[in-house]
Amino acid sequence: MTAPVPPPAAAAGAARGRRPPDRPPASTISEHIRRTLKLAVPVMIARAGLVIMVTVDTVMVGQVSSDMLAHYGISLAPHVTLLVLGIGLMAATTILSAQAEGGRRQKSVGGIWRTSLRAGGGLGLIEAFILLLGPQILLLLGQAPELAEPGGHALQMFAYGMPAIFLFLACTNFLEGIGRPQVGMVITLSGNLVNAGFNYLLIEGHWGFPAMGAAGATLATTVTRWCMLAAALGYLFLVMRDRQAYDIRFGGGFHLATAKKQLRLGLPLAVSIAIQTGAMALVTAFAGWQGKATVAAYQICNNVVAFVFMLSIGLSTATAVRVANAIGRGDDEGRAKAAWVGLGMVLSLQLCIGLAIFFLRPYLARAYTPDLQVVALAVPGLAIVALAVVMDGAHNVVQGSLRAHGDVLFPLCTYLTVYWVISVPLSYLLGYRLEWGAQGFLAGNLVGYLAMPALAGLLMMTAWNMSEPHKWRGYWAAPA
Repeated sequence: MTAPVPPPAAAAGAARGRRPPDRPPASTISEHIRRTLKLAVPVMIARAGLVIMVTVDTVMVGQVSSDMLAHYGISLAPHVTLLVLGIGLMAATTILSAQAEGGRRQKSVGGIWRTSLRAGGGLGLIEAFILLLGPQILLLLGQAPELAEPGGHALQMFAYGMPAIFLFLACTNFLEGIGRPQVGMVITLSGNLVNAGFNYLLIEGHWGFPAMGAAGATLATTVTRWCMLAAALGYLFLVMRDRQAYDIRFGGGFHLATAKKQLRLGLPLAVSIAIQTGAMALVTAFAGWQGKATVAAYQICNNVVAFVFMLSIGLSTATAVRVANAIGRGDDEGRAKAAWVGLGMVLSLQLCIGLAIFFLRPYLARAYTPDLQVVALAVPGLAIVALAVVMDGAHNVVQGSLRAHGDVLFPLCTYLTVYWVISVPLSYLLGYRLEWGAQGFLAGNLVGYLAMPALAGLLMMTAWNMSEPHKWRGYWAAPA
């Protein structure tokens, strides 16, 4: 059977850069896997690229001295808490763009993008002001002055790049929503090269630049983020041929209805993620109370968790986009299969990564720092990380699928329960009161990682079944 020939109008539209009609929905599991991978791999690489930037900073600072690694690690916790708050808010751009794309409403996507730009820019300015108070923030968290002063200076350097990263995410999330994640992937990977170059110049001081230590690494990240934003805008206005079809322009009135939708979807997600990272930041503060070696080892373990977490976020985003596309076209069976395929894929990926971390943990620790005291603390901590990451990705995909359908309340309740009722108190008890150090803090986190998928599934699916059983059955189980 030969493939159908597109009608002349569609061929002409494609030649002029406008988008041709959608392909038929996936009909087999293998096709669902293939399409999810095609979208997920670039998103995973792009999200991992953001953490690779932190990883490169961590390694380059750690190779200079464990003191600098502690300064960088203590600055990272408040910064990441605010960063992921914005990442959660910007995620609504992907969902709304994907729903509009699936429903063939391309003209409305431009308004979604412009609203997201305004939200991202405003949030970035607010967070920049907060991070400029870096030394005071760390002192309020109970850090000693010799740790709070250099760590706070590093936080201040992060501040100047906060508007740039959220404006960049507004652009790349919109592109992911319409099925073009490769753009963000290429820009993010290129940004890592720029960041490494500025690290070389600013951490120890080369070619006449000042030696700024941990603050040099965070300033390099800030400069890189502005370069990434410039590249994203350059693509939208100089390379993207069908930008007029998507109404990509700076002018245009403010879309209040779109802003309400973005807040309704994005704000609970942002708060949910902030609850998680805020809890992790508080545990980092606990680690700082036990000295520089403990916080340096905990930073190494946290960085490995963050890298794997971003891979699962990539699969979560891809699953959410495919589910949202199916919702946009009214395909109940397609959204159910897309959700289950994404969940199976993330569990398989995390299991392989967890095994690799377990067997390679001595080499991973030594790659971050030559300090044998820090390595000795990090290696057993990475064994805990290897177990934790296996389950950490499952709830990301479940919640990504639920967000695509507009369910954001129960993920928020789940995060609050797991991290602030279970993980934080247990981490304080094991790591600080019982003096288990980095291993105790990670063990407390592990209980949260293990509890999250089970509790998330129980609370969210049960609540959905009780409130809207017809939607729940159609969503999580394909019709017979």
